[in-house]
Parts: sequence; structure tokens; C-alpha cells
Amino acid sequence: MSKAKHKAGFYIDISCPGCGGELELQRDFFSLECKYCGSALQVVMPDVPPAYIIDNKQQRREVRFKIDRYLKENKQPLTKSNFILRQVYYPYWKIDAARLQIRQEKIENKNGQTSNPFTTNIQYGGNFQWGRALGSALTSQATSEPEIKTHVNLVPYLTTIAAAEHIEGIPHSIGMRAEYIRVKPLTGAEAALQAEFIPVNITWNQVCATMNKTVEMRGRVYSAGKVNKSQIFHPEGSIVYFPYIIAEAEGIGQAHRFVLDGITGRIISTSLKEEISTDAVEPVPPTMNHGNLTVKLHRCRNCGVDLPAGKSSVYICHNCHQAVSIDKDYPLQNGIMLATCDKKIASQDVYFPFWSFELSEQIIVQLVKRATIDGPGNKLIIPAFKLSSFDVLRKLSGRITAYGNKLQFEPLFELLRNYYPTTLGLSEALIMAEVVLYCSQAKANPNMSADGFKIAPDNVTLFYAPFHPENYFYVDSIGNAVTFEKGVVSQ
Repeated sequence: MSKAKHKAGFYIDISCPGCGGELELQRDFFSLECKYCGSALQVVMPDVPPAYIIDNKQQRREVRFKIDRYLKENKQPLTKSNFILRQVYYPYWKIDAARLQIRQEKIENKNGQTSNPFTTNIQYGGNFQWGRALGSALTSQATSEPEIKTHVNLVPYLTTIAAAEHIEGIPHSIGMRAEYIRVKPLTGAEAALQAEFIPVNITWNQVCATMNKTVEMRGRVYSAGKVNKSQIFHPEGSIVYFPYIIAEAEGIGQAHRFVLDGITGRIISTSLKEEISTDAVEPVPPTMNHGNLTVKLHRCRNCGVDLPAGKSSVYICHNCHQAVSIDKDYPLQNGIMLATCDKKIASQDVYFPFWSFELSEQIIVQLVKRATIDGPGNKLIIPAFKLSSFDVLRKLSGRITAYGNKLQFEPLFELLRNYYPTTLGLSEALIMAEVVLYCSQAKANPNMSADGFKIAPDNVTLFYAPFHPENYFYVDSIGNAVTFEKGVVSQ
């Protein structure tokens, strides 16, 4: 039976620690279930950028056949016995980030002129014609100031950049291929491949500096009354080793040098050189100074019972009712709360999760109130579930923050089927909180820097609130004050 074709996503092959079966992970994973032994598993990301490898799929005889076909098509002699072939793994930085776009545009009034009340409203003492003439003269002289509208949006930023010194014929980037080609974690067993691994000599800090400068320069396009600005938020990096084949074949007078894609076998570069290299190239194993992605059994830290697998970063153990967070840096010491009210909540209501950040008074004054979020108290609230539109997330955050002080809470000890999973982890939610606050400020001052928008909450709470479907929207069932569209909830 053939395997199902992949959809778009970052696929990682790894083995189950329980039975050794093959697992396939996607980019937006938290935990999963082994399809062979049924074990609940949790993915543990390293503190430093991890490294992955893409398998070479081309054999020596296939490579020589493709080169001979190329030579034949170009009416050149076929390869002879003197044929050198090197298998090379070249490293790329794979960057996943969010790009904040701030764009201004002019909105001209109709006909490019101001509306003038003198043309229609002055009729005094029979002098209507005088008022009409005066109004016409004023309108012809006073052109309207165009309205400046500021658009702020957050979009994914995905790219790959060479992580080593340039080698002739090898591209500087593999584009979006790293998003849909299956990769495997680098483990150290790759030394048996008898391949040359090009060492990484471009650091993550260097990549970030270059990326920020490039994005900023591309976005900084100024014209009269218009600003385009881009800024990178929350970049995450990993190393992907991509396979290439470098072949040299004897020709007439000069030797041919070919660079082939190790996955498709396509010839991506050809060049001529004086003679074939005679020096043998020793296989170079990969350097193991990268992070190692691992998988462990997904169990409660308190009682050790298996937790359910799913796309959630937070669980409640069904045995000891302890709240468990996959995010190791932010344990849920206060548990999980439930927003309550006096009226009865319908059984078809969906409970959505929200992160509540308690900030110091100084931060509230400097950031929240200045960010035009009405009535925030001392808490900033961010949705704990992913939304397909950042603009919706920003507006929903403002509404629930303004309404949050009116909510009453009680401890929650069980997550039922109508409780939506926490798909936006706490570390991501903190980034979103900073971006939301920055965006509110940037509307008034597009040229301001985002460097000062760093928050360190005094307290963090995860709570659930009930929402009921109403036409195309979800409406909060406690006060009917907060809404968002059904279609923007990411699955």
C-alpha cells in the first residue's frame, strides 16, 4: 500500500521511543500518538537550533546516465572512464518568523477637493448668489488634505539562507522546498553515508542581523505621505542539510563540471575547468554542535499517567486533575480557570482558551493605556488558540481585555470535548502580546521602534470562556459583548 501524499507542511521522520516505529511530525505539533503501539508521545525541542538532513535519492549510475543524456543533447562526447563523483550535503538556515508590515496610503476626498458648506448652506437676506460665489471661490482655492490611513498586519515569514561558504553551482537558497520535503533529525549516524558535509560557518546571530537588515531595507520605501515598513518578530532557526552531487567528466580539451540536485537528479549548474581533480576527497562527517529534537512519552509530571495526544500545549490529567503545560519555561502554577456567570450555558457552546497576563502598573501605564485598549485594569488578554488573521487576533485581544475585568472565575479540573485545545502556546502568546501592543502604537507613529515592547508578566493565567455560534460568528455567552468570525479559527 502506498503512503498518502503529503500536504503542505514541515515533515520530520523520527522513531517512537516505545516501539521504534516510524513517526511523522508536522511543524505545528505538540504531541501525537504512535500508530503502531498507541503510546502518547511528546515532542521536545532543543534550546539551540536543531539540525535536520534530507536523504539523497540519486544513485551513481542514475547520475551518470543523466549527465550522458545532457552531453548527447548538446552534441558532446559521452563520459569516459575518468569520471569523478562527490556526494555533498550543504547546510541552509531554515527561518520561521513573523513579519510585521506597516503601510500607509493616501485616501483622496472625492474630486480631490474639500466639501464646502458655503456652496449649499448660505442663504441670508436674499444674498444667496453672493454666498454661492464665495463658497465656489473658497472651494477652488482650498484643496483637501488627503487622509493618511495606516495598515498594520502580521504575516508568516519563511525562507532559507545558505549557512556555509558559497560553493560554485550550489544555490544560495532552496526556497520553500524545506516546507514540504521530508527531513530527519541529525543524529550522528550520518558518518556512515560516506558523504562530505560542508561545515556551518554562518552563525544564527549573523543570519538574524542580515535578515533584519534585508527586510527593513525592502520595506523602507518612502514617498510623499506614504510609509512602507517591515520588521521581523520571533525568528526561529534550524539547519537543513540538502543533498547535492558534484560530478566531473573528461571532455575534449577541457573537463566538464556538473552540480545535480540530490533529490530530483536535475542538473542545476554546468561549467568547464582545465582538468579533472585528481585529489581524493575524504568524507567529512557532520559537526554535532546543533540541537537534537527528541520524542518522549507524554505523561503527567505529577502522577505519571498517560496524557491524551492532540494539538494542544496544555492538558488536565484525568487521574490527578493536575494542569500540565508542555512549555517547560512556564509551568501553570495556578492551574486553569473557567469564566462563570449566573445564567445557564447551553450544551452546544464552545469554550475557548485565553492567556491573561498580569503586568506591573508601570507597564500598564506605558503600554496598555497608551495602546488605546479601553479599561484594561492590570491584565492583558490574548487568545490561546490560533487565528488565521492577525487583525482578528488583535481586535479580539482588545475586546476581551476591555471586558476581562467583569469576568468571574473558578478552578477548572476537566477539559471536555467542547473545550477548544490551546493551540497558541504561552511563549508564542507572549510574542503576540508584544506585537499587539506595538501595532496599536504604530498606527499613530509608524516609524517607532519595537525594541521597547518587551513584557515580563508578574502572573500568568489560562482561562476558558464560553462562546455560542450565532450565524457566522461566535458570541461570548456571558455578556454577549465579545465576538469573532467562525471562519478565522485555524484548524
